[in-house]
Amino acid sequence: MHEGPANTSSPAPERPSRPPRDDSRTIIAIILIAVGVLALLSTTGWLPQVGGLIGAALFLVVGGALLYLARRHASDWLMFAAFPAFGLAFASAVQGTLGGAGFLAFTGAGFLALVVAEPTRWWSVIPAGTLFTLAVITWSGDALSAQATGAVLFLGLAATFLVVWRGTAHPQAWAVIPAAGCLVMALVVGLALADWVVPVVLIAIGAVLLLRGQMRQRGR
Repeated sequence: MHEGPANTSSPAPERPSRPPRDDSRTIIAIILIAVGVLALLSTTGWLPQVGGLIGAALFLVVGGALLYLARRHASDWLMFAAFPAFGLAFASAVQGTLGGAGFLAFTGAGFLALVVAEPTRWWSVIPAGTLFTLAVITWSGDALSAQATGAVLFLGLAATFLVVWRGTAHPQAWAVIPAAGCLVMALVVGLALADWVVPVVLIAIGAVLLLRGQMRQRGR
């Protein structure tokens, strides 16, 4: 009995699977389109007096995108860049000295996040503390006199160097010198405000001595 030729045809190739959909990209695109439409309506006069909110929304999108990229690429520096963007969003939404103080505080928080993510970056405590101090001064506005502003500035710098000296995973012995110098300058500048400056400085000095004593006991 004659049999027909065997079926030697190969099976149909499988269709390549589609890559997974990037939902985050879609979300960012929708947000950008929405913000762009609002900005266009604002410039044409349909939505007056929303320029600050539009700017805040744009900077929020930028900050969110930077955080997403920082997480995706495990980049601490992209994470740091997100904080000034959030600060600009705050400054765009909140006018006046509070907005400027918020921008400085958010940027300082970015430097603080660097040392939290990697303790060897002890140096980032210095710009963080300086920016936090400037944020307090900016927020106070005209409420502080020139002498009080100088005293607050030096007290903030002294606290910053005290943290560098003993408050990080990598203490820096040299930081006690600028810390002491800033405390002395705060005392000198605030002599005219001795009713509150001198007690605060004395409390700070006592806190330093107490902290140093506790450190010595732990080292035994």
